[in-house]
Amino acid sequence: MFQYLLFILKNKKNFVSFIFLSIIFFVFFRLIPQYEIIKNFFSLPGISFSRRLEVIQGYLFTGIASESFVEFLITFIFPILISLNLIIFIYYVKKQARYFSKRGAALSFTGIFLGIFGLGCLSCGALLLAPLLSFLGLSFLAQFGPQMAIAGLIFVFGSIVYLLWQLAHPSVCEVS
Repeated sequence: MFQYLLFILKNKKNFVSFIFLSIIFFVFFRLIPQYEIIKNFFSLPGISFSRRLEVIQGYLFTGIASESFVEFLITFIFPILISLNLIIFIYYVKKQARYFSKRGAALSFTGIFLGIFGLGCLSCGALLLAPLLSFLGLSFLAQFGPQMAIAGLIFVFGSIVYLLWQLAHPSVCEVS
């Protein structure tokens, strides 16, 4: 089953896409909690391009050593798993478009959705989920943001395993 993973990543285009997507998701997950701060800083007049890059670099890499284990999982492993899931999912759809299973897509999107809504700091709960839950009257669930992010990691990992299993055991007609 995992030989398919190695086979997929041996393709140079897939490997480069995997690295590129991992970096893009890492930057997104590191910068989205500070979006308002960065937006307000960039709106100030007279800020040089090099100073803007310094601020972005500061938000990307400072504080990594002081993060909790859950924050480490979210910011480093989640972008890798999402990228890997997308690469395998695209390969799977191309290979077995006729027999496309909706379960693999459901696991992929559920994991990505839960992981993204689990972003935010541990003290204030989920960054993106809190306003939505407050609107729905379920604001007490916002304190479980890190748990939702871990559930997202589990769903994305489950999606990867499921898609690899489907590649290793394709649906074929059996004649009795």
